[in-house]
Amino acid sequence: MKNVIVIVGIAIVAAAGIYLLTQRQATQLVLSSPSGVSEEMLVNTQLFIERSTTLESLQLNTEVLQDPRFTSLRSYSTPIVERPVGRSNPFEPAARSGF
Repeated sequence: MKNVIVIVGIAIVAAAGIYLLTQRQATQLVLSSPSGVSEEMLVNTQLFIERSTTLESLQLNTEVLQDPRFTSLRSYSTPIVERPVGRSNPFEPAARSGF
């Protein structure tokens, strides 16, 4: 029985070693392949450059900020009242109501 356990253990360790070796080789192939990752990175970089130049060429019209209709706007908002949050001691039992 001990021999069977030892043989199964050796087989599991060998299978794990082969698996890890093949995974490492596959990772090296993906990273070293100039066609896969590099082309995608170049396409993304080119797209970023195109969008960046488009954004840089935009001119914002700020005349609306000096328009009398804009400057005459009033705010009807109400101030937010600060309220205490939580309890000073969260581990203290909550106060019981008279139920």
